[in-house]
Amino acid sequence: LGVVSRGLYDGGLSAQAVVTVRAGAAAALLLAAMLLLRPRALRVRLRDVPLFAAYGLVSVAAFYLLYFVTIQQLSVAAAAVLLYTAPAFVAVAAALTLGEPLTRIKLAALALTLAGCTLVAKAYEPAAFRGQLLGVLTGLGAGFTYGMYSIFGKHALKRYDPWVVQTYSLLAGAVPLLLLFGREAALAVARSPEALPALAYLALVTTLGAYGLYLTGLQSVEASHAAILSTVEPVVAAVL
Repeated sequence: LGVVSRGLYDGGLSAQAVVTVRAGAAAALLLAAMLLLRPRALRVRLRDVPLFAAYGLVSVAAFYLLYFVTIQQLSVAAAAVLLYTAPAFVAVAAALTLGEPLTRIKLAALALTLAGCTLVAKAYEPAAFRGQLLGVLTGLGAGFTYGMYSIFGKHALKRYDPWVVQTYSLLAGAVPLLLLFGREAALAVARSPEALPALAYLALVTTLGAYGLYLTGLQSVEASHAAILSTVEPVVAAVL
């Protein structure tokens, strides 16, 4: 995700345009596929609509926007470390709402995860955070909203399969992004048609593919374990 996104930013596309196209295209493609192949699966209980609405608004729209503001305020390294406070939020929320035990081994893994992300991102310099209260707060907000993807997902997967969950969470997140930045995103794509293959990759691989795999894994793995395992991302990003 990071390597391709950086290339798009360097090519003149704004972060708002990229995340809006990513979420909007992924939601539209998945909805079309589900309507064509499994229309009956899209039926959900009325009382579950608020769950999906909160899922998309918090863990797609709010997460994308908070992380974008954080990157504007802080270095990318500092933003990454704040983002990967997510497993700690997940562990606490999973203990409170899902009954997942907060064991000593899990706490040790969380500490090692945060320390490892700090070292990989080289965000151990105090200057990375000094005088940037807004960036720190939005970074923690990004970590929280990112982490809630696992919590909302775990609750939704009790009644629906991963593709239904992903369809409605993406739709609920894409709509506010399109309302806020849809015009900007459309103009950006029109000005830069050469960016379409990279944008398609973001929608198909790093959104539909990655989220689909993650939600499938959540069916059989504790939310806190999944969140800790997902921090392989900064390691892979550093290698790439």
